[in-house]
Amino acid sequence: MGKYFGISRYEIQPLLMQKYHLSDTDWDRLTELWHTYGMRHTGDMSNCTPSNHYYLQGILEHLAIEWDSWNEGMSKQLKDIIQTEFPQLIVQDREFEID
Repeated sequence: MGKYFGISRYEIQPLLMQKYHLSDTDWDRLTELWHTYGMRHTGDMSNCTPSNHYYLQGILEHLAIEWDSWNEGMSKQLKDIIQTEFPQLIVQDREFEID
């Protein structure tokens, strides 16, 4: 278990956002990407993969960034977006993981 296990996401999320220089707008964009490229999408699922879903869900819900764990199965479209818009999130970091 990490040092933040069991602590509210709302207390820890600002720490992760500060470390990775993420604004509220960036967080909203990651949420949008999760709904578009994750398994939550209800329309055309051709660019949706479980790896997309779990990578973004890890960040948004668990505050864990696991690029090395998920990037191989991610769609090219999402990889390109992350590499362009969020290169700082191409890391393996579970420091702030809450569960």
